[in-house]
Amino acid sequence: MARITDTSKMEKIREAIIDTVVVEGIKNASVAKIAKQAQVSMGYLYRFHSSKQELIDFIFKGLFQNLSQRLLTLLQEEKKLNTALHKFITELFTQANERPNHLLFLIKLTTDYSFHLAKEERETLNEICNKALALGLQTKEIRQDMTPEMLYTIIIGTAFFFINLRERAIFNKSAFTQEDVQLLTDIYTQALA
Repeated sequence: MARITDTSKMEKIREAIIDTVVVEGIKNASVAKIAKQAQVSMGYLYRFHSSKQELIDFIFKGLFQNLSQRLLTLLQEEKKLNTALHKFITELFTQANERPNHLLFLIKLTTDYSFHLAKEERETLNEICNKALALGLQTKEIRQDMTPEMLYTIIIGTAFFFINLRERAIFNKSAFTQEDVQLLTDIYTQALA
């Protein structure tokens, strides 16, 4: 008979991993710290994944897929890149207001040299950037010499850095607003043109 999985425990583990990695970093986020925060035994953590890295990879993949699929959908549905980006940043900032550690987890991992994006995730980033580039070129919102790498740096890099600054209260600690969304969208418009 298969074991019954307690979904509330799984959610607590997921959140504990996210929170611990955000606060401690990948290296210092030990299984013992994660288990303690999740209020489960270390053995329970290993019932579903064989290592800490596998747990982290699993959570990263889920968060990454949610964001990337949403952006891909917006790029397919919208007729203008500016509109797709405005909607995406609105959703990103809403998430930053409601569950900041989910985005900080993504930021922490994508900027940590000990963490490597899987081939599938790199391909997804390329697909997103190429679709955004194609849409922007078609609507003449992007200059001809823009590359997928530079597009990613401007859009995702700027948004993630802004979220990180705000969450760390470097200048101030306040909720993200529609004014922030509009300002960032305007910056994109100028940087990409």
